[in-house]
Amino acid sequence: MRRFVIYALFSIVCFTSVQAQKTEPVSSTTIILVRHAEKMDDGTTNPDLTPKGLNRALDLKKVLIQEFNISAVFSTPLTRTQQTATPTAEFFSLTIQDHNHKDPNALKELILDKYKNKTVLVAGHSNSTPILVNHFLGEDKYPYLSEDVFNQLFIVRVAEGGKVTVEQRSYGAEND
Repeated sequence: MRRFVIYALFSIVCFTSVQAQKTEPVSSTTIILVRHAEKMDDGTTNPDLTPKGLNRALDLKKVLIQEFNISAVFSTPLTRTQQTATPTAEFFSLTIQDHNHKDPNALKELILDKYKNKTVLVAGHSNSTPILVNHFLGEDKYPYLSEDVFNQLFIVRVAEGGKVTVEQRSYGAEND
């Protein structure tokens, strides 16, 4: 009987060890991409966010800090994208780094090299955000966002083996 108990305990320990190895998460780099929040329609080429847009930027921060530890924040140099990223950057005590949305490969290489196995936020535009998502994915799956859609975020995970997954979520209040 004693041998049976020892064998049973040994089997449980081995089984638990094997299960723990199977469920251990694979290291990955996470890139969270968002379009800027609602902008003013003031006829300028570089408008500020509206009050609703500023609130959406705060909503973005609230959503992100619940699940992620952001290591870097990137934004195009335009005011609306900078203002969208600012609450999150300030929460994590990060400086917003400018990126050229016309060169998605440079940003992809920088993130995968310098921020490997970390999480970064990238604020862009209705066209550049899905382009960058598609660039990481290696296929044209996501179309440009409609001009009236501001509540979408894309979570791109690049595993160490190179496998890429994308999750699209809504956040904050619905669009008007």
